[in-house]
Amino acid sequence: MSQPLMLIAVEAEKLDRLLAEVSELRAEIRAVRLSPRPEWVTAHEYAEQIGRTTKTVSNLVKAGKLESKRQGRTLLIRSTRGDQIISQSSAKFPRVPNPGGG
Repeated sequence: MSQPLMLIAVEAEKLDRLLAEVSELRAEIRAVRLSPRPEWVTAHEYAEQIGRTTKTVSNLVKAGKLESKRQGRTLLIRSTRGDQIISQSSAKFPRVPNPGGG
């Protein structure tokens, strides 16, 4: 069963602002380009992504919780499984505040 039609009164100026905002949002959405996360990132990049310290990431690697490899002297972390691992380790490895405020 369909609901009866309901009409509401809206000031023309407010409706125009709303339509302009919708138009701006549509333009922003069209401009977004998503790219996949890289499969491997440095330990520092990974730590920033998950809000932990580089030392915590190193401890997770040593504990066998994160898949890693070395490229020369650089420690790389597989970023594809990280969110799952970190969510399981949150109590043991708490988040650190972001000094950049983000």
